[in-house]
Amino acid sequence: RRSSVLIKNSVHLLDINIGSENFYKDLLNLSFSLNLENLNTENINAKAIDLGDKKNRISIQVTSDNSIAKIKETVRKFEEDGKQNEYDKLIVLLLTKKSKYRQLPQTSGYELEVQDYRDFIRSIADYSTDMLTQINTFLDKELTDDSRMKQEADSKRSEERRVGKECRSR
Repeated sequence: RRSSVLIKNSVHLLDINIGSENFYKDLLNLSFSLNLENLNTENINAKAIDLGDKKNRISIQVTSDNSIAKIKETVRKFEEDGKQNEYDKLIVLLLTKKSKYRQLPQTSGYELEVQDYRDFIRSIADYSTDMLTQINTFLDKELTDDSRMKQEADSKRSEERRVGKECRSR
């Protein structure tokens, strides 16, 4: 039983944010002509940030935790890991509704933004009809088609089998 939990944790089967990271990576790349990459594919549970665009120097933490404590922790880890030398902007992208924060943490050498879905909607409000149609098509496909979830589940099952074989061979 314990080994099953360890294996699932090692391949992120218990993390509800993983699917959201890839969804937002693709949505934001389309919407803002970014080159975001999921940093967790390079380093499982990358420190402080999940998505990064090194060319545009933008980093994003995708989280369902909208607490000020989570924002402070993200800023602390971002700075501890020296990410302010790689990125000019840190966006904490909330999967839930943004709270009214009295004061965000002070930063030095980079910009901090906390955003939720309402901010995204405001940012694309003046887009051309063609661009809004492209975004709408993407959203329809991603939110109504189970293909992404099936693909990610298959990938995770394959990884779980691989890790399980490695554990048994030790």
